[in-house]
Amino acid sequence: MYEIICIFMVAYFAAVIICGSITLLIMIKKGVSFDKSFFALLQIYVLSPVVFLEELVTSIKNKIGGNKDEKPKRQ
Repeated sequence: MYEIICIFMVAYFAAVIICGSITLLIMIKKGVSFDKSFFALLQIYVLSPVVFLEELVTSIKNKIGGNKDEKPKRQ
């Protein structure tokens, strides 16, 4: 199950990079400054999947090995 999710996330991330690059080139060609267009695309296309991927990896680690960040509860 997790392998399928990871494959889809990698494919999604690759598609985001390709579409982001094309959009960046179109925005620069239309006359938008590179700084504005690059940082807008960085926020929209890159940071969202990275945060989602980080949450996915954290959940997989917790399923496999338990949450090691939590202190053991006293009884």
